[in-house]
Amino acid sequence: MSDKFDFDNFKNIDSSGRDSVPVSELDLEAILRDYGENKQDNKSEIKQSEQQLSQNSCNIENAEVKRPQGISITGTFDAIHSEKAASKTAVLNGDDTAGIDFVRYDSVTEQKELNTDANTADAAEGSDLKNSGEITEQIPAKKFIDTETFESIKNQSKHKKQNPIVEFALGDNEEEDVEGEEIPAIEPTEEIDDYENEEQREDIVAELKRMKSSASFKTLLTFILTCISGLLFAALQTGFSFPGIDIAYDIGVYIPFILSVSAAATLINIVSVFNGIKSIFKFKFVSESFVVLIFIFSTVLDVCYIVLKTPVQECIVFDFIYMLMLLFCINSKRIIANNIYKGFAVVSADGSKMVLDTDQNDELINDIIVDTGCSNDIAYAARSNFISNYISRSFSDYELCNKYSAPGIVLFFLPLAVGLVNYIMLGSFTTCIKSIVGIFTAVTPLLQGMNFAVSVYTNGKKVRKNGGTIVGTDSCFDLNDVQTVVIDDSDIFTAALNGIRFYGDYNADDMILYLNSLYSVAGGPLKTLFGNMLSEDIKKLPRIDDIYFHENMGYSSLINSKVFLAGNKELMEHFGIEIDYADFETIYKQKSKHILFTAYDGRLSGVFLLSYSLAYGVSRAFKTYEKDQVCVVIAQHDQNINSDTLFYHYETNEKLLFKIMNFGNAQKCIQKFKTSNNSPSQVVSRTGILGLSYGLHGCKSIKFALSAAKVIKIISAVIAACLMTFLAFFSGMTAALPLQILAYHILWAVPAMFVSVFSK
Repeated sequence: MSDKFDFDNFKNIDSSGRDSVPVSELDLEAILRDYGENKQDNKSEIKQSEQQLSQNSCNIENAEVKRPQGISITGTFDAIHSEKAASKTAVLNGDDTAGIDFVRYDSVTEQKELNTDANTADAAEGSDLKNSGEITEQIPAKKFIDTETFESIKNQSKHKKQNPIVEFALGDNEEEDVEGEEIPAIEPTEEIDDYENEEQREDIVAELKRMKSSASFKTLLTFILTCISGLLFAALQTGFSFPGIDIAYDIGVYIPFILSVSAAATLINIVSVFNGIKSIFKFKFVSESFVVLIFIFSTVLDVCYIVLKTPVQECIVFDFIYMLMLLFCINSKRIIANNIYKGFAVVSADGSKMVLDTDQNDELINDIIVDTGCSNDIAYAARSNFISNYISRSFSDYELCNKYSAPGIVLFFLPLAVGLVNYIMLGSFTTCIKSIVGIFTAVTPLLQGMNFAVSVYTNGKKVRKNGGTIVGTDSCFDLNDVQTVVIDDSDIFTAALNGIRFYGDYNADDMILYLNSLYSVAGGPLKTLFGNMLSEDIKKLPRIDDIYFHENMGYSSLINSKVFLAGNKELMEHFGIEIDYADFETIYKQKSKHILFTAYDGRLSGVFLLSYSLAYGVSRAFKTYEKDQVCVVIAQHDQNINSDTLFYHYETNEKLLFKIMNFGNAQKCIQKFKTSNNSPSQVVSRTGILGLSYGLHGCKSIKFALSAAKVIKIISAVIAACLMTFLAFFSGMTAALPLQILAYHILWAVPAMFVSVFSK
């Protein structure tokens, strides 16, 4: 008769009198397993096991402790011999708590990582069982962790407040649009300081919102005036006459109205116009400089028409094109302001965020290249509690918007030279001004910075939807050459506990504390797993003096001057720990892909059945890295994390893009992965490497769109300059010239906008 465990009714409190160790609610249903056959057999088997373990304990003084051949993390292993007498006495007396020295670890109070995606883990385990064939026979039990532990855990988990970042990442298996996050408006301050501490958040949000509203209001007014200018220009071109007005003779009716509308729009956008004038005197020409020059010379031309009463057939009015350029100029700034405002919602969110660390160490780079063969353009996926310098980096987008829209200083002198030669040859001031305005209008991009702003916003929106943001367009130039990303294995994998078995008289709580002491220093996916099993009242962990990592086997360490081991079967054999592996072969096939053995003071103390799955969004992040041909290097801290584990969970034909870094080099990267209190960064993510991957992809897409648009505009400007110069000297300028220039601009704007919109 088999003995079935009742999860809800079975009660048993451990010898310490406190609740056993809690784990996350997602793992509870997978932990308890029914291995027993009948009570009599279980008691007999347990008694025999205890007698055998007692005999082994008495002989431990004659056992020789091997010096580990692994990599030391915390110190030397020679302390084993100096403390051997105390260890032997504790074993013989059965005192597992003798000499415990408790110290506080900062890592215990660190924010927990994203929880395991239960559906993904269950699906992966189910697939494994289906392929290997399910084994239905029951397995004899030795000793199980007290199930009162899990009842306590269950109650705690129900009332435990979920981390907001975890809620965002796991949600309902659906994406959330982070960029839609609304922040209450505050009274704006006089100026925007850079973001250096969290106390500035509300003031900066208010100022960014004010800037966005101001740009939207100016864009709306400019749009209305542009429509009016367009109607007047259409009336002038078609010869439309109001009652009592003969357009053929009374040219002074329309030109003053068109000129006054242009002046009103200029006054509304006086800041942009002033920047354009200032850049002219500095000989640092931007797109606004050429827009201002168009306004100045077209105004002079309009005044000449009014004073000279030029017939309508000879009037060439460029005001409408100027209005369109001004509209696109202010609209591009509105889009950039909106992008900065929404990006700040991600950067200023509570909780730690992942960033890309591009600070290089030549020695470390060489080690990584030798180890993995990847490119030397490396970025590290790190964590930071605060992102600084967001404002200064983001506001550089305004300068870049102008820089990559201007035709250049060379084309500034060409219209003036053509106009001067034309005046010398023909002696007509009006014709001279027409030549200058015509060339300026033709070589200046109609869309101004729209292609830049659209590319930045569309890519930024895609990144924000996946939990990240790009901090300023300068980041696109900084990260464009990155071809290798180094990521800690704890950010790739999450571990799930499928079953526990303890041996001898070891206390379950002590074993969990020992594992937390070990992995709080060693790191890796098991740090989060066992950290979630700690009770909330546990504030201290046992002191750990030495940790060694044994390649492909696990860890050895000293706790209370006794050897504590955590690893696979090979590690146990290396230290002479005897186990009946035939029993665990069945468990391996039935319950888990990986088995973690623990041994304390020369005796097997516990067996943990583990399964691994990819963390939230990792598969999508890997696909994004594949698309960009970025090499992913995983820093290993867990003996179970290897190429087989990686490619078992992520199928790809680009296996050369995914590398496992050896433990020695992974230890050198610890400072890179350590959570910093303050970090300026180019890309920020609230969803782990998912947001980072989309941020890096967005940087590369923006850089490509800007480069392509720049080439298109240079070609367009050069061709336009040549055509307009030809028309200026061969009397080819007619009243239809503005419409011809407008059509020319639209022809070139289509491919530029196509690249901007679809490069994402």
